[in-house]
Amino acid sequence: MVILGAGVRVTEAEFSSMQKSPQGDIKIDTRRRYKKANPKQVDLGDRFGAVVWEENYKKGKFSYQRPTL
Repeated sequence: MVILGAGVRVTEAEFSSMQKSPQGDIKIDTRRRYKKANPKQVDLGDRFGAVVWEENYKKGKFSYQRPTL
């Protein structure tokens, strides 16, 4: 399951940034980051927090993604 729009606050991050991933660089346009994510569960993020992260829930996983707001 993917959850879009999980509410988190705006950070000091630049609005547009390039995030590294195994598939190549990804451009992110948002200043919102989730600061409480477990670093082992962060798929995309930077020093300001997570942009995309996963959390285990019962027998499955949830993926959270910050939308452009």
